[in-house]
Formats: sequence, C-alpha cells, structure tokens
Amino acid sequence: MAKYKNTKLESMEDFLPEGAWPFVRTLIAAHKVHIIIMPERKRKHGDYKKLPVGDAYHHEITINESLNPYGFLLTLIHEIAHLYAFIDHTGKAIAPHGTEWKTTFTKLMTPIIDAHIYPQPLAGILRLHMKNPKATSGSDMALQLALKKYDPVNENESHIIYMDSMQVGSKFYYSQIKADFVVIEKLRKRYKCKDLKTGKLYLFSPMAEVIPLSQ
Repeated sequence: MAKYKNTKLESMEDFLPEGAWPFVRTLIAAHKVHIIIMPERKRKHGDYKKLPVGDAYHHEITINESLNPYGFLLTLIHEIAHLYAFIDHTGKAIAPHGTEWKTTFTKLMTPIIDAHIYPQPLAGILRLHMKNPKATSGSDMALQLALKKYDPVNENESHIIYMDSMQVGSKFYYSQIKADFVVIEKLRKRYKCKDLKTGKLYLFSPMAEVIPLSQ
C-alpha cells in the first residue's frame, strides 16, 4: 500500500498524466511504500530509501510536487525502479544507478511509453533516453528541454525564456549574475556569452533562464 503526505490517495492522479495512474497503482500495490509529496527542492526531484526493519513501511519515496505531470511520472518511476532493483537483488551490492537499476527502469518505463501516455516528440526523446538512462533526467539536456515545455506558464514570468532559444548576437539579462550579456557563440553543449559591462566571457547552459533584451 502507499501513504501520501500533502495530498490524498485519490488525488494522486492529479499529479500524473492522463492514463498513468493504473500503471503506478500496479507497481506500488504489492509493496509497503511511503510516498511523500514534497515542496520543490532545487537539488533533487525525488529519492528512494529502504526503511529500517520494524518500520510500518518498508520503502520510502519522496517526489517534488512542483514537477509537471510528465516529469512527475518519470521521476516517480525512476524511484520505483530503485525499489524494484533493491528487491530483485536483495543481498547483493549494486550501484545506485548501475546496470541493474538501468535495466529495471527501462523495463518499467517501456509499457508506459508504449501506451502513448507521453506525447510526441517527448516520447521519442524519452525512448532514446531509456537506452542508457542517466542518474538524473537533468543530465540529458534534450530530455530536460523537452520536459520543460510542459511546465505551467507563470504569467509573472512570461518574459523569461531558456538560453537555447537565443541566437548569436542576441542580448539578455541574467538575474543570477545581475548583468546584461550578448551571445557570442553557440558551442556544442554551452553558449559563450560576454558581459556587456565588463567584457568577461561566460558559458551558459541551454537550460539557463534569461530575459531577452531589445536589440
């Protein structure tokens, strides 16, 4: 069974894409899983741990409520895969994100992708990701960018865009440094930009949130 904090069991579907709940319910039904819905955490989307012997629950999964439905589902299955890998290899020392976990994660995600719960082109990008899943979806830039497109729109931040939308020569403001920049060059994985005031060069991730400036 599962227990939820910050939400009711029957509202779990509200965090998931349409059609995903039956898959999730089947995966957690056979295990005493304590699932905690958490406020947003910057350093992680979710985690899993085996609880001590004697605890009312045997496993605990935490997951951020701030994730969009597609990211929430992906993260939840990621953590459930840790649970299944632990059970399937009890007594054996396995790496947290090693071959055993990757195989389990892919096995659990494949029927969900095949059920067309994820829309195209996100589903296609996700299939590529599952050929060699990373410890975090954030390590796969193409997947992270695709997932971000389904984040809810905040009207107060509608002027903010991602760096991957900027062109060479475009100017922008970056709030974390509190400075204006111009895009100098698009590299393989980063954008080389120049601080318009100091002339100092910086490398920006395609996921950096910036505010475009008028040219």
